Amino acid sequence: MRVTVHHRIPADEKLRSQWNELALNMEDPQVFYTYEWARAAAQAFAATLRPLLITIYEGEVLIGLAALATSSTNSRQAVFLGASTADYCDLISDVSNRTAVAAHVLSELRRMKITNLVAANVPADSVTAQIMSLTAAPHGFHCYQRTAYRCGRVLFGTNETRSRLRQELHKKKSLQRTSQFLSREGQLEIEHLSAWQDVQSVLPTFLSTHIARFQLNGRKSPLEKSERRDFLKLLAEMLCKQGWFRLSVLRCDGKPIAWHYGFQFAGTWFWYLPTFDSGFAKYSPGLCLLSRVLKNALDSADVHTFDLGLGDEIYKHRFANAQRSTLEFKLSGSLGRHVRNISRDLAVRSVRAVPGLEGQIRKGRDRMVSLFS
Repeated sequence: MRVTVHHRIPADEKLRSQWNELALNMEDPQVFYTYEWARAAAQAFAATLRPLLITIYEGEVLIGLAALATSSTNSRQAVFLGASTADYCDLISDVSNRTAVAAHVLSELRRMKITNLVAANVPADSVTAQIMSLTAAPHGFHCYQRTAYRCGRVLFGTNETRSRLRQELHKKKSLQRTSQFLSREGQLEIEHLSAWQDVQSVLPTFLSTHIARFQLNGRKSPLEKSERRDFLKLLAEMLCKQGWFRLSVLRCDGKPIAWHYGFQFAGTWFWYLPTFDSGFAKYSPGLCLLSRVLKNALDSADVHTFDLGLGDEIYKHRFANAQRSTLEFKLSGSLGRHVRNISRDLAVRSVRAVPGLEGQIRKGRDRMVSLFS
């Protein structure tokens, strides 16, 4: 096997093709594993992240890779390149090669004197999650893992299950009320944009609406950061070329009132980033949009899963019939760092286990900061 290291994501058509073939043949293919996702992240976050792409070849055939990065402030710690943008992250390879790929990646990190690897959002049902601890030790890493997130999913299953899910969706009273209230304002229509020329004209409105809605609620949208907006634009353009992007727009009498930035990839329709016009908030347009996107997914013969993504928001429980967990792995080259990782996590869990204690600690911290500032 031959290992190569890149500090950028090359504009290489052969690499792109082989990379995406591996992504499509993962045990649970995700758009987050694609060449396009890594390249968009590398370009948008170039000011703070230095890509570290480790590729493993047999002859001229790519058999596995790790799309990692180091930060501009800590070159001794690696993370997944998509850690701050992707709901799922993983080593990319065929299942049969995963152990060998993991071993080569960890060996290369050791050679480069990278002493820490934080592997966030690895699906718990991934082969990587099963072999990470066993692979770490022979390469001088101490491995600590914890549950990170739970992701709601709608699994369509058989034709009978799909039919039952349609009926349940139609019968939900909260959705019926939402549609009835909105219908009084005008005719409702939904459109799924997938061509870049169409997406390009709508995307600025989606971005500005997302920011405005957060501001109205006294919060700061992550999209206020220019690199986040750049990432979403680059990603949409790249994924449109592959037919994997969907910008869903809900209109009321022709006026756009809700949007969803999402993906349709390898049988999964992914619910990624929604927003809506705050002027229609009392009608729950976001919920109406979600139900209609889900209905379209159920009516698509080539879709078998609707993934609601990271987060345990209450509204997702209304739709999910399954859950998927993700794990965070912290690999440390020193025993001291390993012990600190464990201690820190146990302390956080202890605080969260006592109702109100976490809030009291934060208030106390804020008071101390105010005294010395």
